[in-house]
Formats: sequence, C-alpha cells, structure tokens
Amino acid sequence: MRLIKQVIQYNNHDYLIIKNFNGDITSSNYIKNVLTKYLGISSSMLRHIYISNDSNNDINLNKLKTDSAKYAHTPIQHLQYIKR
Repeated sequence: MRLIKQVIQYNNHDYLIIKNFNGDITSSNYIKNVLTKYLGISSSMLRHIYISNDSNNDINLNKLKTDSAKYAHTPIQHLQYIKR
C-alpha cells in the first residue's frame, strides 16, 4: 500500500500504471504479466479478491446492479466472482 501511495504522489499522468515515465500507456497484457511476475496472482484472481472484499456479505439488488455495471459484467457474473 505504501508503494501505491508513493506512485500516486509522483504520478502526473491520467493513468495509475504506466510503462515508463514518458507517459506511455501500458497494455492490458503488460499489466497481466506484471501481476503474475511480481505478485504471483492473475488479473482474474485480483478481481475475485477485490470483489469479495468489497461485498462484505452485504448484497442487495441495487448494489449488485451498480457494482456489476462498474466492473463491466452482468449481475450473475458478479455473484460468481464473490467468494464466501
């Protein structure tokens, strides 16, 4: 978390993750490789972790609709991402 705060402090771009400090935007494949190499997790696993943490076992229909739209998938898919 401390590293992310430091990156945000010195980031003067519209994107959180960049390939270099010239402002080149990373591809989704590059981000996937970084996650796998340095954190040992896939992008899908990161999504599962985040959504499960975000839900806190407190699911209602309105929250389900807004959250699934935020993550660009259907409410049914959103429920499948939540680990209980």
